[in-house]
Amino acid sequence: MKLLQKPINCYHHHTRYKALISLHIIDAFTFIIRFILVCVDLSNSQEQPSNVAYPVIIFFLELMSTLPFFISNILYCVLCCFNKELFNDENQPICCHRRTAFHVATLTCFSCECYRDHPQGMQLTRISILMFCFMIRFIAFVLGASCATTFNPRCVPYAVISSFTLVPSLLTLIVEWLHFHLLWNFQPDAGNSLTKRPDRSHLRFIPDKLSNDQRHRHWGVSLCKNDKECGSNSLNHTILYHSIGTARVKNDKTTIAYHVTTTELAVGIAQNGFPVNNYRQLNPDIYFTRIVERSNNADAANLEAIICVRLSLGHVLEVDNDNELAFDMHSTPIHLIQTLECRTSGKIKVRFPGQIENWVIVLPTGVNEGFDLSYYEGCI
Repeated sequence: MKLLQKPINCYHHHTRYKALISLHIIDAFTFIIRFILVCVDLSNSQEQPSNVAYPVIIFFLELMSTLPFFISNILYCVLCCFNKELFNDENQPICCHRRTAFHVATLTCFSCECYRDHPQGMQLTRISILMFCFMIRFIAFVLGASCATTFNPRCVPYAVISSFTLVPSLLTLIVEWLHFHLLWNFQPDAGNSLTKRPDRSHLRFIPDKLSNDQRHRHWGVSLCKNDKECGSNSLNHTILYHSIGTARVKNDKTTIAYHVTTTELAVGIAQNGFPVNNYRQLNPDIYFTRIVERSNNADAANLEAIICVRLSLGHVLEVDNDNELAFDMHSTPIHLIQTLECRTSGKIKVRFPGQIENWVIVLPTGVNEGFDLSYYEGCI
């Protein structure tokens, strides 16, 4: 049985989100109590200036460790409650854009070059700040306990209250880490779950609600500022910040492409890799495209899983039509062709499965019920 399922099932997205809100509210309430107790100790220390050092240090440690999250949590609640009123017109917001406001509210507004290729680093930064603040809180508690022992009854109420409030703070840290872990280790539902360890080239599953085209209001527009000229080879960055309907600049050695299939077959590929024939070459019915055509069939769209792959092209031969996308028609003993690309349809076929370096699988929204993009607002 998994941990953190009783009494609250933190593996369920909606339940975990409510638990996080509750824990942060408790943290904010206990911060006010601790802050009042420290101020009382500072006021009482005026009569005995010799032991004022402890309350002063604790005062600044409390402000440093809790005040940033206290302010950001208030801002987050305001944004969630008045989202429509504040950002009804995205082109003319009241003070800033919605995405910027939520980044500030979740303390993920730091600019770091590594976030482009590793978008999970934004949420990991938030957890790192939480851990740092918890360590400062613990130091403040130790100083409070030391002061209570040496200058009793000075700091005794603070030390007692702080010892109890460390427990919900630790739970907050654990649930925040679980919130991060379950997003970037997203799994299919029970009916399509993995039965064994995934293929080594499989990076992760990503819910389609996180994809660029689900998060952007317009089809074919990328959230990445560089758009087509972006030189990133990160598959996570491609799915989250680039449209699947827009091709990027070609690379002579590698390219990022897509393969559309059903959820069941996608899960099978995650476990066993792409199917091969008796000669250990990729099945002839497997092909890739640099863009994914938008489907007009609603039923087909709901069943599609998109596999985003990074291909090592090798020697490429361009052909005029799909009928020539067969390696048997072009193989010669002098020069072995590794990749075929059709000029008209844009289909790409590779000969060997080893040319598929890595892949991520974008699962349809309905695969894992209870997932809501708003739970991660500002952390992506």
